[in-house]
Amino acid sequence: METLALALQAGNAKKGTLMSEGLEPPERGRDQIWSPATKGSAGIDLPLAEDLELGYPHVVCLGSTDFYGLLPPASVGLLLPRSSAHKRKLFVVPGVIDSDYEGQIKIQVHSPVPQSLKKGDCFAQLLVLPYLSLGESDRIRQGGFGSTDMFRTYSAYH
Repeated sequence: METLALALQAGNAKKGTLMSEGLEPPERGRDQIWSPATKGSAGIDLPLAEDLELGYPHVVCLGSTDFYGLLPPASVGLLLPRSSAHKRKLFVVPGVIDSDYEGQIKIQVHSPVPQSLKKGDCFAQLLVLPYLSLGESDRIRQGGFGSTDMFRTYSAYH
């Protein structure tokens, strides 16, 4: 199975683009390489790309990151809370990032107390794993965040 070693590139047309192994990463400096926080970390921390206000208790808000798909073929990204998120009373809604998703990776988050999150805050992580395909589809993804829901809704009524 193909190695899922990742280099996370910032500073190109789509900042933070995930690249599968074999592509040349940019030089360090302005185009910093994004990678797990430590040698043994399984997930990649996802810092906020901009400030985010959680103004009302338990209302789910959408936070932007500087990360975009595509993931390596035959992989899936699991968006999960970091273990420290509870200390800040932050609840991350788990998510699935499909390997053919090309849009900006966003974080769904809520809190029981109003609070302000700052650009660069890390409370979520992306865990990239291989997956076994359960079949094939001829459909090509159209749209971004939540776009495959439209097909399911349409199919249920037609």
